[in-house]
Amino acid sequence: MKRCGAVILVVLSSVATCLAQDSLNVTRVGRLYDLWGSAHGVAVSGRFAYVADWDAGLRVVDISIPAKPVEVGYYDTPGDARNVAVSGKFAYVADGNSGLRVVNVDNPYHPREMGYLDPYSMSAEDVAVSGDYAYIAGAQSGLWVVDIADPAKPIEMGHHSSKGDASGVAIYGDYAYVADGDSGLLLVNVTNPANPVEVGHLNTPDPAYDVQVSGGFAYVAAGESGLRVVDVSNPAQPVEVGYVKTPRYAMGVAVSGNYAYVGDPSCGLRVVDISIPSDPKEVGYCSTRGQFGALTVSGGYAYMTWEAEGLRIVDVANPAHPNEVGHLGPLSEAESVTVSGTYAFVACQYAGFKIVNVADPARPFEVGYYDTPGRAYDVAVSGNYLYVADMDSGFLAFDVTDPTDPIEVGHFQSLNFAASVVLSETLAYVTDINQGLRIINISNPTNLVEVGYYDDWSSPNGVALSGNYAYLTVRSDGLQVVDIADPTKPRKVGQYNYDPPSVAWDVALSGNYAYLAYGTLGLRIVDIRDPTNLKQMGYYDTPGYAYDVVVFESYAYVADGDSGLRVIDVSNPARPIEMGYYHTQSEARGVAVSDRYAYVAERLQFEIFDCSQALSIPDREARKVPIRFSLQPAYPNPFDSTTAINYEVPVTGRVCLTIFDLQGQRVATLVDRAVVKGSYSQVWNTGDLKSGIYFCRMSVRTPEGEAGNFQQVQKLVILK
Repeated sequence: MKRCGAVILVVLSSVATCLAQDSLNVTRVGRLYDLWGSAHGVAVSGRFAYVADWDAGLRVVDISIPAKPVEVGYYDTPGDARNVAVSGKFAYVADGNSGLRVVNVDNPYHPREMGYLDPYSMSAEDVAVSGDYAYIAGAQSGLWVVDIADPAKPIEMGHHSSKGDASGVAIYGDYAYVADGDSGLLLVNVTNPANPVEVGHLNTPDPAYDVQVSGGFAYVAAGESGLRVVDVSNPAQPVEVGYVKTPRYAMGVAVSGNYAYVGDPSCGLRVVDISIPSDPKEVGYCSTRGQFGALTVSGGYAYMTWEAEGLRIVDVANPAHPNEVGHLGPLSEAESVTVSGTYAFVACQYAGFKIVNVADPARPFEVGYYDTPGRAYDVAVSGNYLYVADMDSGFLAFDVTDPTDPIEVGHFQSLNFAASVVLSETLAYVTDINQGLRIINISNPTNLVEVGYYDDWSSPNGVALSGNYAYLTVRSDGLQVVDIADPTKPRKVGQYNYDPPSVAWDVALSGNYAYLAYGTLGLRIVDIRDPTNLKQMGYYDTPGYAYDVVVFESYAYVADGDSGLRVIDVSNPARPIEMGYYHTQSEARGVAVSDRYAYVAERLQFEIFDCSQALSIPDREARKVPIRFSLQPAYPNPFDSTTAINYEVPVTGRVCLTIFDLQGQRVATLVDRAVVKGSYSQVWNTGDLKSGIYFCRMSVRTPEGEAGNFQQVQKLVILK
């Protein structure tokens, strides 16, 4: 993808991330797995879990049904959210180098920051709250005591430096207990918050990572040396009275009743009976995968964060047999999506597939998932069965009568890299990157049988069916047509290719035309009225990388990689025109359409878009078309934090809207993409930029210099 030139006044040396949302006639109405980062900390209050999700901030999850956790809100903190404590209507977030952030969660659906404290030397790792004070484990800076009587104005009251790396803190009575890394366990008297004083210390065999206190005993997660039980009845003389070694590393601990729950990153959740503190014994465990973050226990459930895996919920009502019942976290390599009724089925490669309830597009929620043995690359639904192209694991059939509990019922393993699947009555047509097109009888989903295959060593990606023909997108060989009138003896009858070649990823059929998602070549439209003599009818060069395409009525919906979702009017296949788009936050890989909604599988999230505005433009040829390039005056200007920049484009071209400071350094790129003729408005959020004079430059490059290239500069003034 080409980029506009970036020279103004002097050579530019810095680039800032654009904060503006880039969209036209397409509105996002719902999303799930919204770019979760690396889940580290968790707290539970009432029916909500609050997850400290590192660079993705604070996530709020409704856990009223533990088996079906639903994210309902989030706040993107400025730092790395490492842990969280909740008291009343406020969440207190240990936000790494951004210190303590106080977030109002009275409305969990719309959390908002109320106040913060960000001392230069603090790196907030953990936080505990007691009364009007928050206690922060500040890594190498030790323990901090903060007055939070007024949550909007937290005030530093006291500080105690430690010799280790403070990563955990618990409050019990008049004392703060600090897990201080190599320095072990510290006991600090906080009776006078302005002058915290260390009164006791215990060296642990390995670094102390976390601590909880209950009934006169401190329970310390101490790495390879497991869980250490310390008598703290005399804070000046803490004494270890017992320990139990976990299989690998004890990194986190929570205590409830007679049990301690220990997080071990290699071996999951370990349940330890501490009814006799001098003789703790492991009584149960639940294996989970991933890198452990933190855990808490509430109402018979353990809530654990597992970094890249998100939030996991384990039923610990029977400590001897803990059982994972719920999970919420990021998508992993979401590749494709299909919609059936009120459910969307998302293929997530190594994470298998997820089933999402989309009855209310504004509030999608996961209801079920299955971790397939291979890499779920594509899915298709017929009746109560889901069929999965699972790459190196082959082709699988699942009974999804109960979407909350999908059950594998059939498996055809004689495939190498199953990449795509389409269904027709009793047959499934599966592309195998290494073995061509495989035709499988699915009349009995429990007994999948191959009836025919076609393989010319050309590595097919996608497949679509029309009548007696299968249309295959083939890596660098474009589109192939295979006669499947006799499924036992499929044969090639036609081919379309484009020079220079690109990777053809997927194909959709509508009427007399095939629509190809053609990588760097965008959308290609091919006349298939004569399957033996294919001809290109039209094309639209999308700004990104076309991975997937669906045609619904007279519109093509393209998953365009980093350029998101594109909605293209193909009522005249010779002259396709883009009517709307939404520049998604992560790479758009798959798309499905139902009515006015487009469902997009992105690498890291799942989003639902309302395209009705793009579909309701009455007459595209009658739309007002500007007669000249123009960068209109921004409004307001001067402004505080946001302004709208309007511009007009009389012909299709690549537009760059770039912001520079007085030194000629680029500070933001608002637009850098191909646009069709029309009038546009782009909002600029200045973020942390200081008051001063800035310049907005609009530059346009048009195909073959049509109407000439264009450049215009406008002065902007920020007053904060």
